[in-house]
Amino acid sequence: MAESVDLGFEVSKSDDGREITFQTRGSGIGAGAWVGIVFMGVFFGFLIALIMESFVALFVLIALCVGIAFLMSTSRSQEYTFSVTPDLIKAGGKEYAKSDVSEILIRNSSGNTAGQAQVEGGTVVFGTGVTGMAYAGATTLGNSAKKIGDSTGKAIQESMAKRGNALCIRHGRKVVPLAKNMQEDDAVALFNKVTEVV
Repeated sequence: MAESVDLGFEVSKSDDGREITFQTRGSGIGAGAWVGIVFMGVFFGFLIALIMESFVALFVLIALCVGIAFLMSTSRSQEYTFSVTPDLIKAGGKEYAKSDVSEILIRNSSGNTAGQAQVEGGTVVFGTGVTGMAYAGATTLGNSAKKIGDSTGKAIQESMAKRGNALCIRHGRKVVPLAKNMQEDDAVALFNKVTEVV
């Protein structure tokens, strides 16, 4: 028996088969970012605890960093739902005429395009496919990460960049994200499926 396919997202069709709905979830910040952020709390908490001669600061800063990592991960793990009909792409409570959509693309966190498909008259006519997304473009989290060592800052940046891919459409001159904060494999699978149905 053939193994079932793990797409990394959900796909459903309306009863009449005219509307295809995609549902996916962002990937959070990843273990590297969690460890890096908590390490910064431990490092600075320990320094402050030594200066103040009280380890309360250590526990407060660790708790604060865990809270920050949790909030960041939660905000980057939100659910995204969008639909494709014969004439429209529906996302974020808005409708975009497929005839006005000129391309479908994957963008990484630096804004670089890693894969794209040209759309004419609401139909995909040409695609470059996905060219392999480097971990480029993670936003810098501040000078404090650099002060405690490049390895910690790099772990945070790479972890977030790995999960910084977005599936977008170009509607006129505007790039509209359909789903964000995805790992490369999830973004590629979603890109491939969406280009099949547009």
